[in-house]
Amino acid sequence: MSEPASSSRSTSATWPPRAARSSSARASGRVGQSFPLHGERVTVGRSPEADVFLDDVTVSRDHAVLVHRGGSWHLDDSGSLNGTYVNRKRIESHRLEDGDELQIGKYKLTYLAR
Repeated sequence: MSEPASSSRSTSATWPPRAARSSSARASGRVGQSFPLHGERVTVGRSPEADVFLDDVTVSRDHAVLVHRGGSWHLDDSGSLNGTYVNRKRIESHRLEDGDELQIGKYKLTYLAR
């Protein structure tokens, strides 16, 4: 996923991380895809209205939200059934750092601060 912060510094996450490419991500045509983060909130989920639409039954309709607060991007779980993970640990809220591996359902993403 690619994410520009509201300042001149931008951030991004790549879909999926280089070491975690999976056939399911390839099959969905998302390998190497980036998602720019604009504004203060980016929604992630299975709902077609989500800013980052992840089409998988293990992803909740409103699964998580990326929020820009305090000068940093944070990943907040939105009460999803299967959880949201950063670096293989289930989280409720996590301040993202360059290289963090996010997992939502079967999808793995890498957060890149640029």
